[in-house]
Amino acid sequence: MIKLNKTYLIKLQALNIKGIECLNKNAFDEAMSFFEKALEIDPYSAVVLNNQGIVLTQLKRYSDAQQAYEKAISAKPDYMKSYKNLGLVHYLQLHHADAINAYKYYLSIEPNDAEALQNLGLLYMAEGREEEAIVNFEQVEALLALDSVENMTQLGVGYFYRGKLDRAMACFDQALEMDENFISARYQRGVLNLTQGQVQNAIKDLQDVLSIAPEYPQAKENLEVAYSTARHMKSH
Repeated sequence: MIKLNKTYLIKLQALNIKGIECLNKNAFDEAMSFFEKALEIDPYSAVVLNNQGIVLTQLKRYSDAQQAYEKAISAKPDYMKSYKNLGLVHYLQLHHADAINAYKYYLSIEPNDAEALQNLGLLYMAEGREEEAIVNFEQVEALLALDSVENMTQLGVGYFYRGKLDRAMACFDQALEMDENFISARYQRGVLNLTQGQVQNAIKDLQDVLSIAPEYPQAKENLEVAYSTARHMKSH
């Protein structure tokens, strides 16, 4: 770890703040530039390395993001945000065992993080470890204050993966009553409608998603599936 004098520390913090501002505006290239300049001052800053990893994750440079998070952990082993983010980037690369290990370690220190519990539950489901997944999903249920659109959507996703489709639909409907333009809830409801054979409802939801976020790749893919299903149903 580099011991910085006050002048350099202030400069590093300013660059990191500017990078975060760009990240929040989805200006990823600009954010990366600020974080790289900050790392020129202190290449072992766990906070900046973690933020760089977040940008790289958003850019789908998952291997590079993984390296950034691992460097952050090496520089400051008790910086827990990097373990959570490392779990996510392993998850996105389908490195299920590594993702599970990262999330489990993170949750051993931060046991009440509903998002991490949810993702660990989804990983268990992907690995066929349904009993462990259900334990995680039940913990999420107990933790979430269902007064936010994000939490209501997250709970719906948990129900969806557990096969409780009516309860999942109710959660997505309620989330969209809170905010009709919340993309994640509308996308998940569209996928659920498609799963249940409610093809026209699925098409409407997925079209609405793409009207808000035209480059949403999963929505495009599922809308093509919905169109294809509708054509097949019409021809029979």
